[in-house]
Amino acid sequence: VLNLNTVQKDRDLINKRYVSEGYVLSKLLSVDFESQGSLVYSFSDPKVNELKFQGLERIAPFIVQRELELNKGDVFNSRLLRQDRERLVQLGYFSEVSAPYFEESLDKQQVKVNYNFSERKTNMINVGLEQDDAAFVGFIRGDLNHLLIPTDILSGKMQVGYESEEADIRSYSIRYYQPWLFNYTPIGFSWDAWTEFKNQILTKDRQAGSNEVIRNKRI
Repeated sequence: VLNLNTVQKDRDLINKRYVSEGYVLSKLLSVDFESQGSLVYSFSDPKVNELKFQGLERIAPFIVQRELELNKGDVFNSRLLRQDRERLVQLGYFSEVSAPYFEESLDKQQVKVNYNFSERKTNMINVGLEQDDAAFVGFIRGDLNHLLIPTDILSGKMQVGYESEEADIRSYSIRYYQPWLFNYTPIGFSWDAWTEFKNQILTKDRQAGSNEVIRNKRI
């Protein structure tokens, strides 16, 4: 025997499940009873028909899109949209990724998702000075982003010591990194080169009592 109260309760439960899973625009529209004794459920599942990125200058759109779980043709899901934004923030390419907003079509079957970005300045120089009981040690560190291909990073650091009116290079390092190998596959690639020069001084412990002052400047 068909119980209309049970049908309505089932409809409410289905719509609540939709919302809890992030499908906030999807819903069970109606439940119809056919003469043959069967129930016909009618659903609405709006899909993403456009992704719009605003504010990109140095970053190519495909770099953003490859990080997204919610893409064109997918049923709209607010949970995935929130996770995508968090993932974009963690990339470090942007000083701001605003909360994406969406627009529904007139027939409520299509959704346009809009992202707004503010890109970080791509290069950085850090200058620092350390002091211990025996000497002053200064360093300079730099990062160059998008050097050979988009998203790659070349970073380097050189440390110079000054003691007894003499300056010498203590160490230097160079690192090249691609988070996606040639922007083709999500396999990171890195190349590192470094060297370190040490001068031993009797009764002197260079690790004791060190202080560090760092100045960061983006260019």
